[in-house]
Amino acid sequence: MRVAKPGDAGTIAQVHRDSWRTTYAGILPLAVIAREASRKSESMWRRRLALQSAGAATWIAERAGHGIVGFASCGDARASIEGLDAEIYALYVLQAHQQRGVGRELVRACARHFVRQGLFGFYLWVLKANRARLFYEVLGGEVIGERTERLGKHGYSVVPHISARLVRDRVHLAEILQRVDAIGAHDVFVVAGDADEPAGEYGGGAALLEAIAELGHRFEDVGITGYPESHPLISDEETIQAMFDKARFATYIVSQICFDPTVTSGWIERVWDRGTRLPIYLGIPGAVPRTKLLRISSTIGIGASTRFLRRHKGWLTQAMRPGGFDPDPLIDGLSASVDDPAGKVAGFHVFTFNDLADTEEWRRERLAEAKEAVGL
Repeated sequence: MRVAKPGDAGTIAQVHRDSWRTTYAGILPLAVIAREASRKSESMWRRRLALQSAGAATWIAERAGHGIVGFASCGDARASIEGLDAEIYALYVLQAHQQRGVGRELVRACARHFVRQGLFGFYLWVLKANRARLFYEVLGGEVIGERTERLGKHGYSVVPHISARLVRDRVHLAEILQRVDAIGAHDVFVVAGDADEPAGEYGGGAALLEAIAELGHRFEDVGITGYPESHPLISDEETIQAMFDKARFATYIVSQICFDPTVTSGWIERVWDRGTRLPIYLGIPGAVPRTKLLRISSTIGIGASTRFLRRHKGWLTQAMRPGGFDPDPLIDGLSASVDDPAGKVAGFHVFTFNDLADTEEWRRERLAEAKEAVGL
């Protein structure tokens, strides 16, 4: 066992990719495995090792004649959990070298590092279906809960999304609401969902919201969707009517993504002209890969916006940055609506499509630029 050096980045990346593929085979879809494995690059690891915080470390396991066969990265806990000061961020061992004590030694290396740093008690996250759960339990690990439930109990604002077309019946709905209550959530976001056929009696958000009210649940905030342009499964007339039907149960609206700021601005005015005075959060993509964004666009109700991008290739070029979509031009195009003194727009809702790290990096950069612009 030794601490990783910048020159190890390429080999660590290869171990990361190979072990990721074998670890999640049969657990995650093949397309997801391939996409995520491809991101475990040498450049990513060079950057990670170079920017590692003072309290963090990456340990590598080497075997004679085989080189690096596993690694573990660890450091200060990223979430506030009572009695747990540290976290193992990642631990992977090549499949051919598992069950040889490599994983156990990597955990020990992290534990010794924590003690030297004055950190006591540590945790790590493991997918439920991952067989590695048994390995950690043999070492004395205990299940402390599911991530969403832990987030809700440690100061994070958790907003469960409930898809009407996936709820079977009142009993199923009551079970869902019981879980929502258990994590202490006060805000829910209700969508119709994109399933071709409802799983039960709820074909849209309005019916589900009414059922939630009848069951006696009164959340502090309830979000509903708004569509600046056509939805692939719902007619424009239906989306307009659905907005009115849902508004009496809701406290805010989140718009679907629209790449044309003019269309979005016009839609905001029409919503208010029809008498709906709920605050609107404008849905925008985060810093996600272009191919993913265009692929998802055709299935979640933003087909017209995709055509807008094709007609305005210069705008699309401007909105792309290395590795993916840059939300800045879209935000700038919506600035007039956001700055409207009538307060129709409450803010932005950023869709990450599971590319949370890149989007968070972009968000921090944007905030830093804004603070610098006003002299903070």
